[in-house]
Amino acid sequence: MSEFTVTIILPPKISKSGRKHKLRVPADFTCATGIRPHKHIETPYLRMTKTGELTCKKNYAIDGSSGAADTLNSIEPAFVHDALCQLIRTGHLPMSALGPANDLYRDLCMARGMASFRAKARRLGLRIGSKRAVRKGKAT
Repeated sequence: MSEFTVTIILPPKISKSGRKHKLRVPADFTCATGIRPHKHIETPYLRMTKTGELTCKKNYAIDGSSGAADTLNSIEPAFVHDALCQLIRTGHLPMSALGPANDLYRDLCMARGMASFRAKARRLGLRIGSKRAVRKGKAT
């Protein structure tokens, strides 16, 4: 597994939409998601191929995990999950991609060493809150 690096933004930056961003990636990183969009997606900070490869571009920023502490084995999965939720929120991916995005978060946490019980508990939290958050336009 490659090393994942983030930059902590202090104090957190507030975006035009009112979201606090406290973590950002200093370089592009890519993750295979298994979620296949109908067409290639390109935004200023995200790219997703038709094969499901997601790239978070340099300086992509998030607010971190919602409802749970950010840990070494949850930060990278949080970037991937937030990116997928952003693509759902903006209409680039269908709402049906939310369940697979939540499952991917759990799987990535476990692949990075998080205990199965904790990863499943976090997945349950996403199941409860992420659909409403995506519909309201909030980060998850």
